[in-house]
Amino acid sequence: MSFLQEFALKQNINARERAILASNPAVAQGWTIASGYARMVSNAFAYTTDDLSDSLYRGKADALRHCVWSALLAHQVGEVYAKKLTDAHEDVDPPADHNARIDREMDLHNNAVGRRLGVFHNSQRSVITQSMTAFFLFGLCKNALESGQLRVIDRSRTPWMLVPSDAHNVA
Repeated sequence: MSFLQEFALKQNINARERAILASNPAVAQGWTIASGYARMVSNAFAYTTDDLSDSLYRGKADALRHCVWSALLAHQVGEVYAKKLTDAHEDVDPPADHNARIDREMDLHNNAVGRRLGVFHNSQRSVITQSMTAFFLFGLCKNALESGQLRVIDRSRTPWMLVPSDAHNVA
């Protein structure tokens, strides 16, 4: 077992994620790289916003984290494994609670946008150097965030509602 696979398996992951990561060291390595980078850039992004506490969970930084994570996963391990891992991370069955369902729907949407961007990047390998991959995918996801392609949760409404990521005054 590789060091990065051991590291991945020691993280706070569910049984479905654990099974996928345990079965394939290369996928575990890609997951480790993608999840670490996504957390780092989304936390840095959150510190630049006016709504730090709201942004990290169910807000813009959360949307950005899921997009970057999925984009890098698609680049590192391919679209199929990226979908398996990101879907495994979410609940298998939609939660009964409306707000929890909206949270899950937000994550699934932003993961799908990220995977699409990661697949696009893979088609552009001759244009973009490998060393620029993470930075380039962050830029694509940040553009998706700013243009409203990602989704965030408007918690000022009851029940909560998904809105485009470029919506203003989302609480």
